[in-house]
Amino acid sequence: MKKPFFIIITSFFITSLFGQEIKKIKVTDLQKTIAESQTPLIINFWATFCKPCVEEIPYFQQLIKQHQSDSVRFLLVSLDLENFYPAKIKSFAIKHKFTAPIAWLDEYNADYFCPKVDSTWSGAIPASLFINNKSGYRKFYEEQLSKEKLEKETDDRQERASARPPDPAEAGARTPQQTRAGGRQCAIAGERGFVQASKRVADFLTLRRDAGD
Repeated sequence: MKKPFFIIITSFFITSLFGQEIKKIKVTDLQKTIAESQTPLIINFWATFCKPCVEEIPYFQQLIKQHQSDSVRFLLVSLDLENFYPAKIKSFAIKHKFTAPIAWLDEYNADYFCPKVDSTWSGAIPASLFINNKSGYRKFYEEQLSKEKLEKETDDRQERASARPPDPAEAGARTPQQTRAGGRQCAIAGERGFVQASKRVADFLTLRRDAGD
Protein backbone atom coordinates (compact mmCIF):
# COMPACT_ATOMS: atom_id res chain seq x y z
CA MET A 1 0.00 0.00 0.00
CA LYS A 2 1.31 3.44 -0.91
CA LYS A 3 1.89 5.94 1.86
CA PRO A 4 -0.57 8.82 2.00
CA PHE A 5 0.88 11.75 0.12
CA PHE A 6 0.71 14.06 3.13
CA ILE A 7 3.15 11.74 4.92
CA ILE A 8 5.55 12.01 2.01
CA ILE A 9 5.23 15.78 2.00
CA THR A 10 5.79 15.89 5.76
CA SER A 11 9.04 14.01 5.26
CA PHE A 12 10.21 16.90 3.06
CA PHE A 13 10.32 19.14 6.09
CA ILE A 14 12.63 16.93 8.11
CA THR A 15 15.07 16.05 5.32
CA SER A 16 17.74 18.34 3.91
CA LEU A 17 17.73 19.14 0.22
CA PHE A 18 21.07 17.46 -0.28
CA GLY A 19 19.75 14.11 0.93
CA GLN A 20 16.17 14.21 -0.31
CA GLU A 21 14.51 13.14 -3.50
CA ILE A 22 12.56 15.83 -5.34
CA LYS A 23 9.07 14.39 -5.49
CA LYS A 24 6.82 14.46 -8.54
CA ILE A 25 3.35 15.57 -7.46
CA LYS A 26 -0.08 16.26 -8.93
CA VAL A 27 -2.16 19.28 -8.00
CA THR A 28 -4.61 16.98 -6.18
CA ASP A 29 -1.72 15.84 -3.97
CA LEU A 30 -0.93 19.47 -3.23
CA GLN A 31 -4.55 20.18 -2.35
CA LYS A 32 -4.50 17.29 0.13
CA THR A 33 -1.31 18.59 1.74
CA ILE A 34 -2.85 22.05 2.10
CA ALA A 35 -6.08 20.73 3.58
CA GLU A 36 -4.32 18.47 6.10
CA SER A 37 -1.59 20.84 7.23
CA GLN A 38 -1.62 21.14 11.03
CA THR A 39 0.87 24.04 11.10
CA PRO A 40 1.20 27.28 9.11
CA LEU A 41 2.33 26.46 5.58
CA ILE A 42 3.86 28.65 2.86
CA ILE A 43 3.98 27.25 -0.68
CA ASN A 44 6.08 29.10 -3.23
CA PHE A 45 5.64 28.40 -6.95
CA TRP A 46 8.83 29.00 -8.89
CA ALA A 47 11.02 27.85 -11.79
CA THR A 48 14.74 27.88 -12.55
CA PHE A 49 14.17 30.20 -15.53
CA CYS A 50 12.31 32.77 -13.41
CA LYS A 51 14.71 35.44 -12.16
CA PRO A 52 12.24 37.10 -9.73
CA CYS A 53 11.56 33.66 -8.22
CA VAL A 54 15.24 32.98 -7.63
CA GLU A 55 15.66 36.43 -6.07
CA GLU A 56 12.87 36.06 -3.52
CA ILE A 57 13.38 32.47 -2.32
CA PRO A 58 16.32 33.33 0.01
CA TYR A 59 14.14 36.00 1.65
CA PHE A 60 11.47 33.43 2.43
CA GLN A 61 14.07 31.03 3.80
CA GLN A 62 15.38 33.75 6.11
CA LEU A 63 11.84 34.56 7.25
CA ILE A 64 11.13 30.92 8.05
CA LYS A 65 14.38 30.66 10.00
CA GLN A 66 13.54 33.76 12.02
CA HIS A 67 10.15 32.31 12.95
CA GLN A 68 11.11 28.74 13.76
CA SER A 69 9.19 28.97 17.02
CA ASP A 70 5.99 29.43 15.01
CA SER A 71 6.46 26.02 13.34
CA VAL A 72 5.99 27.54 9.89
CA ARG A 73 6.69 25.11 7.04
CA PHE A 74 7.92 26.17 3.61
CA LEU A 75 7.57 24.16 0.40
CA LEU A 76 8.98 25.08 -3.02
CA VAL A 77 6.90 23.80 -5.94
CA SER A 78 8.78 23.85 -9.23
CA LEU A 79 6.98 24.64 -12.48
CA ASP A 80 9.99 23.80 -14.62
CA LEU A 81 9.82 21.88 -17.87
CA GLU A 82 9.72 18.11 -17.60
CA ASN A 83 13.29 17.65 -18.87
CA PHE A 84 14.53 19.64 -15.85
CA TYR A 85 13.11 17.06 -13.44
CA PRO A 86 14.73 16.00 -11.24
CA ALA A 87 18.47 16.45 -11.87
CA LYS A 88 18.56 19.99 -13.22
CA ILE A 89 16.17 21.30 -10.58
CA LYS A 90 18.18 19.72 -7.78
CA SER A 91 21.56 20.92 -9.09
CA PHE A 92 20.13 24.44 -9.54
CA ALA A 93 18.77 24.42 -5.99
CA ILE A 94 22.08 23.27 -4.56
CA LYS A 95 23.97 25.89 -6.55
CA HIS A 96 21.69 28.64 -5.22
CA LYS A 97 21.67 27.21 -1.68
CA PHE A 98 17.94 26.56 -1.50
CA THR A 99 17.43 24.64 1.71
CA ALA A 100 13.65 24.29 1.60
CA PRO A 101 12.04 21.03 0.46
CA ILE A 102 11.16 20.94 -3.23
CA ALA A 103 8.46 19.20 -5.25
CA TRP A 104 7.92 19.25 -9.02
CA LEU A 105 4.35 19.82 -10.19
CA ASP A 106 3.49 17.24 -12.84
CA GLU A 107 0.74 19.25 -14.52
CA TYR A 108 0.55 20.86 -17.98
CA ASN A 109 -2.82 22.54 -18.27
CA ALA A 110 -2.84 25.88 -16.44
CA ASP A 111 -6.60 26.18 -16.88
CA TYR A 112 -6.90 23.01 -14.81
CA PHE A 113 -4.31 23.30 -12.05
CA CYS A 114 -4.23 27.07 -11.39
CA PRO A 115 -7.83 27.35 -10.09
CA LYS A 116 -7.23 24.36 -7.83
CA VAL A 117 -4.49 26.36 -6.09
CA ASP A 118 -6.30 29.70 -6.16
CA SER A 119 -9.17 31.01 -8.28
CA THR A 120 -7.27 34.24 -9.03
CA TRP A 121 -4.06 32.62 -10.29
CA SER A 122 -3.33 33.30 -13.97
CA GLY A 123 -0.25 31.05 -13.97
CA ALA A 124 2.26 33.87 -13.50
CA ILE A 125 5.24 33.25 -11.24
CA PRO A 126 6.55 33.86 -8.67
CA ALA A 127 3.43 33.08 -6.72
CA SER A 128 3.00 32.22 -3.04
CA LEU A 129 0.23 30.70 -0.97
CA PHE A 130 0.01 31.27 2.80
CA ILE A 131 -2.13 28.79 4.72
CA ASN A 132 -3.03 28.55 8.41
CA ASN A 133 -5.84 26.05 8.83
CA LYS A 134 -6.17 26.64 12.58
CA SER A 135 -6.99 30.31 12.15
CA GLY A 136 -8.64 30.02 8.74
CA TYR A 137 -5.99 32.27 7.21
CA ARG A 138 -5.40 31.92 3.45
CA LYS A 139 -3.68 34.44 1.18
CA PHE A 140 -2.36 34.09 -2.35
CA TYR A 141 0.15 36.39 -4.04
CA GLU A 142 0.91 36.44 -7.74
CA GLU A 143 3.78 38.82 -7.06
CA GLN A 144 7.47 39.01 -6.21
CA LEU A 145 7.97 39.70 -2.51
CA SER A 146 10.99 41.65 -1.27
CA LYS A 147 13.10 41.02 1.81
CA GLU A 148 12.66 44.61 2.95
CA LYS A 149 8.87 44.46 2.85
CA LEU A 150 8.71 41.06 4.48
CA GLU A 151 11.01 42.10 7.32
CA LYS A 152 9.47 45.53 7.80
CA GLU A 153 5.97 44.27 8.37
CA THR A 154 7.03 41.19 10.31
CA ASP A 155 9.13 43.18 12.78
CA ASP A 156 7.10 46.36 13.10
CA ARG A 157 3.67 45.62 14.59
CA GLN A 158 2.69 49.27 14.73
CA GLU A 159 3.24 49.93 11.05
CA ARG A 160 1.63 46.71 9.87
CA ALA A 161 -1.56 47.67 11.67
CA SER A 162 -1.98 50.69 9.40
CA ALA A 163 -0.40 49.37 6.18
CA ARG A 164 -2.68 49.13 3.18
CA PRO A 165 -3.06 46.02 0.99
CA PRO A 166 -1.20 45.91 -2.33
CA ASP A 167 -2.60 47.76 -5.33
CA PRO A 168 -2.53 45.43 -8.36
CA ALA A 169 -2.06 48.42 -10.63
CA GLU A 170 1.28 49.16 -8.95
CA ALA A 171 2.67 45.73 -9.74
CA GLY A 172 2.99 46.43 -13.47
CA ALA A 173 2.35 44.15 -16.42
CA ARG A 174 3.42 40.51 -16.70
CA THR A 175 5.21 39.20 -19.75
CA PRO A 176 4.84 35.56 -20.82
CA GLN A 177 8.35 34.08 -21.10
CA GLN A 178 7.99 30.33 -21.02
CA THR A 179 5.40 27.73 -22.06
CA ARG A 180 5.55 24.12 -21.03
CA ALA A 181 4.75 21.51 -23.72
CA GLY A 182 1.09 20.45 -23.68
CA GLY A 183 -0.37 23.93 -23.26
CA ARG A 184 0.92 24.92 -19.83
CA GLN A 185 1.08 28.68 -19.59
CA CYS A 186 3.70 30.07 -17.25
CA ALA A 187 4.34 33.80 -17.15
CA ILE A 188 7.27 35.41 -15.41
CA ALA A 189 6.97 38.72 -13.64
CA GLY A 190 8.57 41.42 -15.78
CA GLU A 191 9.84 44.82 -14.78
CA ARG A 192 7.68 45.68 -11.80
CA GLY A 193 7.97 47.13 -8.35
CA PHE A 194 7.96 44.92 -5.28
CA VAL A 195 4.49 44.34 -3.87
CA GLN A 196 3.63 45.73 -0.45
CA ALA A 197 2.29 42.39 0.76
CA SER A 198 4.24 41.89 3.93
CA LYS A 199 1.41 43.10 6.14
CA ARG A 200 -0.40 39.88 5.39
CA VAL A 201 2.73 37.86 6.05
CA ALA A 202 2.79 39.40 9.51
CA ASP A 203 -0.93 38.71 9.93
CA PHE A 204 -0.31 35.11 8.91
CA LEU A 205 2.22 34.69 11.71
CA THR A 206 0.22 36.69 14.24
CA LEU A 207 -2.94 34.68 13.59
CA ARG A 208 -0.95 31.51 14.12
CA ARG A 209 0.11 32.69 17.56
CA ASP A 210 -3.46 33.71 18.42
CA ALA A 211 -4.75 30.30 17.35
CA GLY A 212 -2.33 28.63 19.69
CA ASP A 213 -3.20 30.71 22.71
